[in-house]
Amino acid sequence: MQDTKPHTPYYTPSGQHKKLPRGVVVLLLGIFLLSCAKQSYYDIDTRTDIEKDGNTVIRWQVNPGMEGSVKIFASHNASSYPTDPVAVERISKQFATIPYPAGNFEMQYFLMVFDGRETRVVSSRTLPTQSFTNLRDIGGYMTKEGEQVRWGLIYRGTTLSHLTEADQGMVAALGLKNLVILLDTGENGSEPTTGLNIRRFPLTPDKEYHAAQVREKILEGKMDRPAVIDTREKTLEDYAFNNPKQLSSALHFLLDRSNYPILLSDSLGNGRVAILTALIQSALGVPQREIINDYMLSNALTPVSNLEPDGYKYPSLVQESLIEYYRNRPNDLQYIFYRINRKYGSVERYLEQVLAFDKEDIRSLQEILLY
Repeated sequence: MQDTKPHTPYYTPSGQHKKLPRGVVVLLLGIFLLSCAKQSYYDIDTRTDIEKDGNTVIRWQVNPGMEGSVKIFASHNASSYPTDPVAVERISKQFATIPYPAGNFEMQYFLMVFDGRETRVVSSRTLPTQSFTNLRDIGGYMTKEGEQVRWGLIYRGTTLSHLTEADQGMVAALGLKNLVILLDTGENGSEPTTGLNIRRFPLTPDKEYHAAQVREKILEGKMDRPAVIDTREKTLEDYAFNNPKQLSSALHFLLDRSNYPILLSDSLGNGRVAILTALIQSALGVPQREIINDYMLSNALTPVSNLEPDGYKYPSLVQESLIEYYRNRPNDLQYIFYRINRKYGSVERYLEQVLAFDKEDIRSLQEILLY
């Protein structure tokens, strides 16, 4: 295992940081070239789920309605596809089931070509893991300019410790190179990764905060529901506004193409990682409503019954506080965007003035992470 010492490279108080060569992202899709494809007339919503039998179900809606067929090309590489489709369906059917080929688990990506004029790359956002909390790919979202965030490059979630054998194989199939760990106070990022050959990149927090102490107060009945909500709000604000070195270091780590695929991690995958993910998505041009939707997905992936299996034993007031401790609320993230826009005028200016992540860095990130 490499480099377990917490550090904050690429960041200095003067804002000077490592610059990387610019390049042009070329995406080969067999007979199709999907390079910065612009979405114009049609709004296409897709959803992809891996079923228990391993098959993939793809669902779609096209607005306004489109006649014709959709061709679906499958690959284990999100950037390259064969010339023959695995399925051809009428667009009006709105779903397709793709059998999974026999063998060890690998991620599948699908290039969808709607009536020969609109294209989308789709995949399952979440993996059917049992011991890994809140794991998901942040790719696939459309930007305001009609580009799409690349699949298979950035994942977000919790720690990799205590994986089951099945989950270990599933996570290994992602081909992760680096684990960026946004540490809390008292953490050192040295938890085992169950044999996975992934380089650690632990980043220390700027401000002291002990999440475990908050949980202890809740279990002792010392924090009611309103107090927990207020604490969660202030904590997220601290992550966003009083944590520049940690966030800046993580963002600049993303500018090196050789670091991908990357997993962004914190203790629950919905605190520091949530703020970092929101900033990445904003820099890429993902609409705020989609950023909020991605933020809220943590609630479905981190049920309190799993995180606190003995929670039902506590008094009802403690149970209510525990629910709020683990819950993401859309207003919390919306308020952070509001404060950024009010104080700095835009997320772009906040990134430059607070995190030393300037316009050139944003363009470089877009070149790496957008189709």
